[in-house]
Amino acid sequence: MTRLTRGALGIALLAMSSAPAAAAPSHQIDYLYINASEGSASGGHAALRFGDQVFHFEHRDPGIIVLARDRFERFRHLYGDLENRTIWISRIPVSDETYDLLLARFSGHHLAQRQRLEALGAIRGDRALLEALSRPGVVTLDGLGLFVAAGAGDAAVERPAAPALAALRARIDERYGADFVARLTDDLQARLAALDPEAPRPAPAADGEDRLLPPSYTFSERFRDTSQALAALDVLRGPRPLRPDAVLSAMPIPLRDGEALAVAKLADALEESLVRLLETPRPDWGLTLLLGMARLTALRETVETGHWTVLDAFPADATVLPPSRVARRRARMTAIREENRAAFEEARDALLEATDGPFPESHYARLEAAANRWGEVARALDEGRPLRVHVGVLLPSRADVLPPARIPAYDPARLGRARDAAARDEAETVASLERDYAYNVVVRNCVSEIFREVDRALAEAARSDDPDRVRAESVRRLGGHVEVAGSLVFIPKMSSLIVDDTYAVGERERVPSYRDRRVAAMRREENPLWVFLRESNVVTSTVYRPQPRDSIFLFFTDDVAPARPLLGAVNLVTGLAASAAGLAMLPVDGGEMLWGGLRGALFSLPELVFQNIRKGTFDLPAPR
Repeated sequence: MTRLTRGALGIALLAMSSAPAAAAPSHQIDYLYINASEGSASGGHAALRFGDQVFHFEHRDPGIIVLARDRFERFRHLYGDLENRTIWISRIPVSDETYDLLLARFSGHHLAQRQRLEALGAIRGDRALLEALSRPGVVTLDGLGLFVAAGAGDAAVERPAAPALAALRARIDERYGADFVARLTDDLQARLAALDPEAPRPAPAADGEDRLLPPSYTFSERFRDTSQALAALDVLRGPRPLRPDAVLSAMPIPLRDGEALAVAKLADALEESLVRLLETPRPDWGLTLLLGMARLTALRETVETGHWTVLDAFPADATVLPPSRVARRRARMTAIREENRAAFEEARDALLEATDGPFPESHYARLEAAANRWGEVARALDEGRPLRVHVGVLLPSRADVLPPARIPAYDPARLGRARDAAARDEAETVASLERDYAYNVVVRNCVSEIFREVDRALAEAARSDDPDRVRAESVRRLGGHVEVAGSLVFIPKMSSLIVDDTYAVGERERVPSYRDRRVAAMRREENPLWVFLRESNVVTSTVYRPQPRDSIFLFFTDDVAPARPLLGAVNLVTGLAASAAGLAMLPVDGGEMLWGGLRGALFSLPELVFQNIRKGTFDLPAPR
């Protein structure tokens, strides 16, 4: 049956039906196909879009397939810009009821699966804490490393006691009473001692069950929240100064004229929010108070010194690039430093425009992160230091060891039994996840699971698991039915063609990759032949700069299909030559060039038979 015939049949069935689903389509669901690359999906990727929400399945540890949800602009930035991949959109008109039916199914699966993964994380947290409690001096908590520890020697304290925290303590005493901090400390210490290591955890979902789990508050979560609150009060009672290495020391950024008054207003607003924080019923206020006090200290120091003082926000597990790697990419690193400087100036302007009202935490966090990224690259370039890189959110939360005096003397026998129970629960939960969400490149991948979820939603609507009734429901609502078993739909590119030929697709749209968009714009302004020659290779290209995660190659072949085998042969030779040179560079670069050359040769092989996978990647700021 042709696409036109199936589409006509779907329209006829919709017109004949008197059910609510037969209403004229007022929504659309987008099927997204993302072409292949050498990065996260060398065979391509697929997703389903509902308005601004994109659902797509990802392969994650421990070998399971997980339903992720992103905003469309973030999804497009990740795949279309950073990974330089083209996205094809097939738009399927649907009724309100069908739209809501499928959105509810995907949203429910995402939430239920996320809860199960969070439950696994909580169990692992319990096991790790119970193991640490049996060994003195190894219990670490986020936030404790922001301030100098109690009893540290003079050599460790290079900064004076924080007057900002003394003023904060005075305001707290004024509002809540002089004995408030002491009473709260005693109460928290009693709660910590009363925690039960053997407290039961909620039963995990049964195999194959997509149900929401009841809320839980595990032993490790209670221990962490209570201990962080105690640590925050200990800092406040000191008052203790910031640790020298908790402050970014890359370069001084002077305040502009009149800026000190605005920063003082920000500090006053933050101080008031920290005073009110002690009234919150939330149990996890300790880390917020620790970070808030550290930021308050930094803001007061900014006013006092006339230079911006910000916390070092890079996590302990940030990727560290050696100076040699930075030196080989000095031109690109210099450009990134300028981009980060511009991002800091933009964040500074936005922050200083938000000084009226409550403390603008999101604006301050943006400035803090921008200063860290700018300072880190500047320090690597100017001082030849290693470069820390972190692609996620930057948030100061330095961990440190919990003082032994703050760890209650829990019964060793109870700790041992609880530790064994947590290990069993962890193993059972992992096994359950692997049974329910096991990844398989052919039968359970990013494509097949989309259509299985669609079928499950349609089965709910039809109130039957009978394949014929599900198929009929799909024809009635979507114009056709995509068969998963025994078909080639598991291949992302094939799935896009099958969707176009099966569902009642209204229109198709191509969202070009980042390089395609830039080159097309150049062709409109310059001689197209000159643009093609200049941008066809990595040596003379003005758009692309080699990224550390990219393989080594010479020519782009995604937009030159007829010449692809010839250029692929050149790329193959380039990769092999780089591999040979990488052997000599092995003691210097730790195998970076060798591995890049081998991967370059590997991804050149498909080009010899007119196929393209490699497209190069880009390092671009995320859209705001």
